Amino acid sequence: MDKIIKEYDNSNNLIYIADFVTGKGYKVKNEVKKNSDTELELEKHIKKIRGDKRRQNNFFGILVNKLLNFKKSLDDMKLFKCLGWLYILLLIVLIYQFTSNNYILNSLLSIQNNYSSWEFILGIFLFFIGVICIHEFSHILIARMSNILVLKLGAKFKYYIFPIIYVKAMPTSFRMKKVNIAFAGLIADLLIINIYIFLYLTLENYFFLIALKFHFLLFIFNYNILLPTDFTQAFLNLIHKEKFRDTAFKNFKTLVLNSNSDINVNKTQKYIYVLYSLLFVVFWLFILMNIILTFINALS
Repeated sequence: MDKIIKEYDNSNNLIYIADFVTGKGYKVKNEVKKNSDTELELEKHIKKIRGDKRRQNNFFGILVNKLLNFKKSLDDMKLFKCLGWLYILLLIVLIYQFTSNNYILNSLLSIQNNYSSWEFILGIFLFFIGVICIHEFSHILIARMSNILVLKLGAKFKYYIFPIIYVKAMPTSFRMKKVNIAFAGLIADLLIINIYIFLYLTLENYFFLIALKFHFLLFIFNYNILLPTDFTQAFLNLIHKEKFRDTAFKNFKTLVLNSNSDINVNKTQKYIYVLYSLLFVVFWLFILMNIILTFINALS
């Protein structure tokens, strides 16, 4: 698909242009009217600079875009409100399940192994099924409901340590679309946890508890503000600070290297950026130390 995606403001000014071939998006800083000669020149320029670059898509992304082809994009704020109410509802259900079944929370926090090897393997398998079929699909569904094309479903090691499954979608300049796509993952986590608790209480099979334990850890991890988690992306975009992490790390780098910076910030912002960056460093030192200690204990 040789497609150029354009986004306009309320005055029909081009504000963002994205290339489906490379999967890259570009902000338009100058005033460019819809269907103007300047817009056509920009489109030609973007096609020209493609070179050998091609987006990293797969058959799954192409299939999803065809199957989930909504004729009209939903209003971003209305969708956000619906997602917000769904989040509150699922959170209330989860709190009720924990308070009415105290041993569920105790089982989550327990490190005792009361299950067999096959139950553990089945639990891990069920956990990944939940991540792909519910968590990642929630991102895909909201992206397509917002008329955002999906490029691929993939897997990788984040920071060379954390194995993650992820959805890559076309970039967009619309802040609330990005908020809704990220927010969907948090709602999906609540839904999955509630489903696992219900299945465990009903069927009393340990592999549901194992899947629940792993997804509960993912649920907590997904609120880590130090990493680009669903919560971080949704929150920073919601408060108009989507570039906060990049700016914080650039500011910290110039401070450590004692080099000149083109980032214009006041003292308060600088302290916040430094604090955030230091917490990020401490977090990774903690992770690294635990990996080393675990490796040493395994060898001894």
